[in-house]
Amino acid sequence: MNPLANAPRWVKWPLGFVIVLATCATWFVAAGHALSWILFHGGGDPVSWHTWIDYALSYPGHPLVQPALELAGAIASLVILVPVIVALVRCKPPLHGAARFARIAEVRRAGLLTHRGDGIILGGYGRRFLTAGLADFPHVMLAAPTGSGKGVGVVIPNLLNWNHSVIVLDIKRENWTLTAGFRKRHGHETYLFDPASPDGRTHRWNPLAYVRDEPGTRIDDIQKIGSIIFPDTPGVDPLWSASCRTLFLGLALYVFETDDLPRTLGQIAREAYADTDDRLADIIMERYESGARLSAACEAALTDYANTATETRTSIRKTFTSRFELFLNPIVDAATSANDFDLEALRRKRISIYIGITPDNLARMAPLLNLFFQQVVDLNTRELPEHNPELKYQCLMLLDEFKSLGKLPLIVDAIAFLRGYGVRLLPIFQSPSQIREVYGEEAAKTFFQNHAIRISYTPADIVTATEISNEIGNTTVKSHSVSRPDLFSKGQRNRSDSMVSRALMLPQEVMALGVNEVLLFARGTRPIRGRKIRWYREKAFTSRILPPPTVPAHTPGGPEDR
Repeated sequence: MNPLANAPRWVKWPLGFVIVLATCATWFVAAGHALSWILFHGGGDPVSWHTWIDYALSYPGHPLVQPALELAGAIASLVILVPVIVALVRCKPPLHGAARFARIAEVRRAGLLTHRGDGIILGGYGRRFLTAGLADFPHVMLAAPTGSGKGVGVVIPNLLNWNHSVIVLDIKRENWTLTAGFRKRHGHETYLFDPASPDGRTHRWNPLAYVRDEPGTRIDDIQKIGSIIFPDTPGVDPLWSASCRTLFLGLALYVFETDDLPRTLGQIAREAYADTDDRLADIIMERYESGARLSAACEAALTDYANTATETRTSIRKTFTSRFELFLNPIVDAATSANDFDLEALRRKRISIYIGITPDNLARMAPLLNLFFQQVVDLNTRELPEHNPELKYQCLMLLDEFKSLGKLPLIVDAIAFLRGYGVRLLPIFQSPSQIREVYGEEAAKTFFQNHAIRISYTPADIVTATEISNEIGNTTVKSHSVSRPDLFSKGQRNRSDSMVSRALMLPQEVMALGVNEVLLFARGTRPIRGRKIRWYREKAFTSRILPPPTVPAHTPGGPEDR
């Protein structure tokens, strides 16, 4: 679009006058030079802008001068028209598309070649790093098949560069081993959370520690946790999830209102498994008679469950305990018995939390991780940084194997406004189809659109390659065709040229992308063809590798877990 198309009249009129004046002056100067050359072969008087006018007024109708004036005028007109015609031809958009990759000036103009250390490293471009700044590109996503180098190319470089808080899903513990020492030395509180660690070496997280003590907010906080643990499932009667949430509220309030019980999910699990037909009703009555009556909300929730028909109550209990079976494991119970780190402080201090659950435990720990990440978002979207100067750090959620976490509705629904709270996402998955499978077509579309930058490594399937090819777009190329006469005919061979459409990169060319190349789609600029980083080949990163900190061991059932 012409940049002056929407300019006000007071800009257009003076500019138009200047253009007309300059065009006229150019014509008269060119005509004067042409006339001087025609009449005197360049040897006459010095030429000025009014030479042509002087001769036209002094020698009207002269048999020698008049033809020279006309020829000089024609030459001057060509001098003006030829560049205009060439410009118009060049400005005409190609018929079938003009897709191309961004040039270095466009990459720089997009703000992706910054030297600042507060952005997300995306890849390389020449000898420099492509970096997404905090202000312009809040969320970044990476689609990379297994074994394509996402760890060495994105995860580890960012953990060795990002100087704000970070939460990273580290299923191989490789990130902890290579980067935690550097972050610790540079002032970060570093924690490793592995609730399935067989030797109990983990820092602890207790989701119930974030439940506030005020009666109203306590219920609100417990209900939020209950909604995450027992979400409504499409196609399933919401009665079951709603009943489980009510039971969870009742048991959680009972635990909170009983001084000698630990406020943990493990204790709620024990209460649920210990339930008999009359136990909850007996508890309500005993507390009433002892003068330590349970709150009205607690009594109502427990009574609602206790008064349900036996068969229905059994089904509710089975559904409830199926989500809490994990907390009967003493190792998991110990890992969720206390808080070694504060999720509410992620934007006040520089905190690095590594989720070190190994691949063999990932599936069964997925509900716990789901709760963890959704609680991070909930706790850090309650107060805007502009309302509290203590919230001076960003928090990057680096979510490798994003699909393994299951559906995270709180994160997906909040992604549009997380930027304002200083929370940034970097989900990593194998292909976009994984996200569609978990969230559905429309939710996945919204999820993708809210990532200002999308990184693609060489895809492993033709469907993803076709999507990438379509997004890159088509270009216009010249096609040559030759028609030859039949063997015994007297016709001549004919050649014709035509402009046709062609994908800038065909799907098979996308799949043949070099192992060291990366495609990057940034909002507001053309696709970028960059290089993949290998941290172990970059001195800027290899010099930062330090031994990791020691992780404390917690004995299941020890006094600190009670």
